[in-house]
Amino acid sequence: MSNLCVILLFTKTCYVFCKNFINLYIYSQGAKILSTGWGVLNHDDNVTSDGLQEVFATNLFGHYVMVRELEDFCGINGSTKIIWTSSQNANVDALDYVDIQHRNGTEPYSSSKHATDVINVALNKRLNKKGIYSITTCPGLVMTNLTFGVLPVWIWMIVMPFIYFMRLFVSSLACSPYNGAEALVWVSKQKCESLNSRVKYCSLCSVTGKTYVGEEKLKVEDSDADNLYEQLDELYKGFKQKYSSEKNDTLLRNGHSNGVS
Repeated sequence: MSNLCVILLFTKTCYVFCKNFINLYIYSQGAKILSTGWGVLNHDDNVTSDGLQEVFATNLFGHYVMVRELEDFCGINGSTKIIWTSSQNANVDALDYVDIQHRNGTEPYSSSKHATDVINVALNKRLNKKGIYSITTCPGLVMTNLTFGVLPVWIWMIVMPFIYFMRLFVSSLACSPYNGAEALVWVSKQKCESLNSRVKYCSLCSVTGKTYVGEEKLKVEDSDADNLYEQLDELYKGFKQKYSSEKNDTLLRNGHSNGVS
């Protein structure tokens, strides 16, 4: 899944799935909600077979490709929401617009998640005229394979009572995936026009376990949003052209092998 951008566009299995999904649902109903949730938290960032940084490809670029590929099918019958999954660890200082893949940095996850907030603003600005609204959410601290990769499960179990107590002071300690999904579910039920792309909607939890949604203002400049969009789009078009050419070459070779001229 790390090379999500290629999996989404160019593998046979995914191509068949997307084609059937579009034929059965999107053409008749129009896409109402696209939610981006897959992510990876690596301290040692690897490089994919296509030369992309793994965290960048998985957390940001793959989702951007999905949005661009399905863009024409959104907003057909009413408004469509694109709901991004950001993070508490999104760090404005970690994202270098000269090095958006974070090849030379030490915080690839924080960089990719702030980039998620930034591209959310850029896409909302460009797609509103099509009836497409881009929104970003944050699940808070949730016990998943990502957090279990930071510390062993048994350590988390030991500190869990302390984490519950700390909700008195830190309401973003959602802990369970169910609680962490609060903001995403809430946003999915709201009218598009009532939501603000300049705000991150966060899943919060009281010390008693009651969930609610809070807002956090995004630290995003329009110039930075435009810059990131242009770089991602250039990369996307390059990959699409590359794989389209390879697909045509394969079809041509198969045609010749079957005696087709």
